[in-house]
Amino acid sequence: MTRKYKFAKIAPQIGVNPTPDSTPNNTPYYTDMDKMRFYDGVLRKIGGFQQFQTEGAAITGVARRIFSYYYSGKFYYLIGTHTKLFELVQGVVTNITPLKTTGVTLGANPMTFVNTSKVITIADTLAGRANGDRVKISGVGGAVRGVPQAEMEKEHIISGVVASTSFQITVTTAATSGGTGGGAGVTVFSEIDDGFIDYELGFGYGGGKYGVGLYGVGKAFVNTFRKPRIWRMDRFGNDVVLTPGDGGKVYIYQNNNATAPTVLTNSPAAADIVFVENNAVCVCYGNTFYASDLGNGTVWTPSPTNLSYFDAIEGAEEFIAAVPVREGVLLYTTNQVWSARYVGQSSGLWSFDLVDTTAGLISPLSALSINGIAYWRGTNKWHTYDGGVVRQIPATAKQFVDNNRSDAQYYKSFIRIVKQFNEIWFHYPTTSEPNAYEIYNYVDGTFAIGTLDRTAAEHPYQADFNPVAIDSSNALWRHEVGVNAGSTALSCFAKTNFFMLGGGDSTMRVFGIRPDSTQVGNLDFTITTKLYAQSTDSRTFGAYVITPTSEKVDVDAHGRLVQYRFSQDAIDEDFIMGGWYQGLQEGTIQ
Repeated sequence: MTRKYKFAKIAPQIGVNPTPDSTPNNTPYYTDMDKMRFYDGVLRKIGGFQQFQTEGAAITGVARRIFSYYYSGKFYYLIGTHTKLFELVQGVVTNITPLKTTGVTLGANPMTFVNTSKVITIADTLAGRANGDRVKISGVGGAVRGVPQAEMEKEHIISGVVASTSFQITVTTAATSGGTGGGAGVTVFSEIDDGFIDYELGFGYGGGKYGVGLYGVGKAFVNTFRKPRIWRMDRFGNDVVLTPGDGGKVYIYQNNNATAPTVLTNSPAAADIVFVENNAVCVCYGNTFYASDLGNGTVWTPSPTNLSYFDAIEGAEEFIAAVPVREGVLLYTTNQVWSARYVGQSSGLWSFDLVDTTAGLISPLSALSINGIAYWRGTNKWHTYDGGVVRQIPATAKQFVDNNRSDAQYYKSFIRIVKQFNEIWFHYPTTSEPNAYEIYNYVDGTFAIGTLDRTAAEHPYQADFNPVAIDSSNALWRHEVGVNAGSTALSCFAKTNFFMLGGGDSTMRVFGIRPDSTQVGNLDFTITTKLYAQSTDSRTFGAYVITPTSEKVDVDAHGRLVQYRFSQDAIDEDFIMGGWYQGLQEGTIQ
């Protein structure tokens, strides 16, 4: 004998709690999802994204940082890859990779001119140059074959490479005769060396005990590693200060792509991070903190007449990131969190306090500040700080993320903000590059998970802007635009928990569904049933097609435990969950 139940609401709690954080039948939350979010207490599809169309230089290398700002009526995007630095303004990409401060002097008269041509071929002793590289030419002995000296002695983008031992530049004045020239002092300044693409142990002789291993075979150093290049950038007045990190120099960019960023005068010789606090340019290298004079980024030597500063912070590990908070800035290591504050001349200029010894960062770009409150992803926990003490954020998908991330490449992880939906996205790699995400809604306190190929993203200049991100093929995407993934469908799904009637004393039959959605296009609805929580056998019913006007759907699914799956896979589809109801009937199988 069976008893018919009234329709009951399908009501898992908002948030995701996947295995191994919980078993699917021991959680009240959703258990798996992709391309869906929770906002205002409701499950919904994430926004779409459109490719950012550009012209000019091709972005090369793997992007690790996008820094955006507004200057003189234009939006600027600085894109740092492991090999170069690019500027994107009004859709035009320009290579602005900084140049070395020491050049290479070429042989006598290395420049070849062709009559009536604006292209100059330069014989070069340095192989490996490529089209699109930036170089600076100096030491030309005056005008040559009708080409003014000033047109040659400046920065150029290489327009051609000849037999790998010569490169070409293009000037604005055509040569009046053919032949060679330039004199004996032509000097070429090249781009700074490439950074590393991956995080890896260093290799070489001396890495192990003498005589261990085969002669000529590198042995891994115990404490030596290579870090992927991650640019750090911040505004200083109208300009941008930046460093490639990992002991690189500090540069300043003055919003003119005719000249690459130049070394900031008198700045520290090596930097891991650079940021601006209290109108001073601040640099950390290892555990040493440097600050320029207030308002003057070229004064770094402390004296009674300025407010510059430096000190090795006793007990601190290597600083890898800095995030502004309400009172000063938080400095992070992989384990520690420090507070740094400008306290004035009478108190020693800067004050440093150790805030926490276990809540460090998983990666240099895994922290941000919202309204003076810091949020970050640690090695295996989420944290926040609004003054006082560091608080751990309970995360329902913590073990899932930690188990799936790449232990070798997690240093590439980064977070970005989507303020329209109160979200912080943590992008992390499961293989080589970031290809998965964890969303934290800092208002609802919920988490969502999914997959997406993105290696870097901006923190938008304004809260309501659509954030720009870049993928591993260097395609730029503007997010939260429409409902599609460019010209293709943005597929999404969400799975509920497994639920049962009462204590599961009997089976049940699902006989009907009453949908309620704000919906564009069709929705696929699937039912999965099992007899016991650890059953290896399960049954799938559907998928049932739910149209935007479906009033009810007759189904016939049986089992002790029941799980629902919602999905969309076609272009232009969208979905916001409403109050769905299920018709349940108690079964007779005990």
